[in-house]
Amino acid sequence: MAVTLSLLRTFVTVVRTGSVTRASEELVVTQSSVSGALAALSKEMGERLVERDGRGLRPTAAGAAFLPHAERVLATLEDAAAAVREAADPTRYRLRLAATTTAAEHLVPVLWKAFRQRHPEVELSLEVGNRAAVNRLLDQYQADLGIAGPPIDNRLRGLAFLENEFVLITAPEDARARRGPLALEELANATWLVREPGSGSREVSLELLAGGLAGRPRLSTIGSDAAIKRSVALGLGIALISRTAVDHELDDGTLVSLSLAGGTPVRAWHALFAADAPRRTAAEAFLAFVRRGDAAQAITDRQTALDAPTAGGPETTGS
Repeated sequence: MAVTLSLLRTFVTVVRTGSVTRASEELVVTQSSVSGALAALSKEMGERLVERDGRGLRPTAAGAAFLPHAERVLATLEDAAAAVREAADPTRYRLRLAATTTAAEHLVPVLWKAFRQRHPEVELSLEVGNRAAVNRLLDQYQADLGIAGPPIDNRLRGLAFLENEFVLITAPEDARARRGPLALEELANATWLVREPGSGSREVSLELLAGGLAGRPRLSTIGSDAAIKRSVALGLGIALISRTAVDHELDDGTLVSLSLAGGTPVRAWHALFAADAPRRTAAEAFLAFVRRGDAAQAITDRQTALDAPTAGGPETTGS
């Protein structure tokens, strides 16, 4: 089969840009070269891989099925080239992390600081997305490791390293926050603010609601933790969110928590990796950092420092 890397790269670029013109500009080739490559690849596959979509192009059903395989081949080649460069210069290593938004904002900076103190030779790149996006990047070899909830793909493996407690948040003026534990049915008429499909926190929210509400809850989809927190603070609804993402707001009173009978869900943060992908030196070092407990300890130490009284602050006197 005469499928070359050039043909695969052209096809992936056309799908990503949705245009022969934009693909030709990015690849620095003529438009006729791009069109010819698409035709040649379709001929080799025996099926048309792209089709017109208004003024642009989109993958056909066959093209959509072929796309992840093409991306994986290209990513594998890039990974192999990086391994060669690292072997030639063992003082410089690269680690490609992918993390969910919550993990990227609240965990990864702390983890990276602690890891870099042990491995200053490792360079980091970070991709941020929801849980489904992180799993997809790992499955397609476009990331070495992920920081997210448990794997959702059986081709991935995960090391749990830190508890991920969820908390149900509401506005400070919500009278329900001053009551004892609430049955979930008492919140049946509430508007639940949830993340987009593919988000781990959305899955946890829907699992909780499915197990405790007889009717269909009112859901509003909001695509970021920051927007959800702001909306909850303005009284637009309630939300189940990782405590990692909301500790500061709970401490300063911007948001308050609702107590649920039976408690709120607890999951775990995982370091994820593709089971069948070759792992380079930097990835192995980071997994060892996780296995030793250093990752969890770095987060614990950071939280302890944040919780400690500020020097020169008000003193507490006995009576």
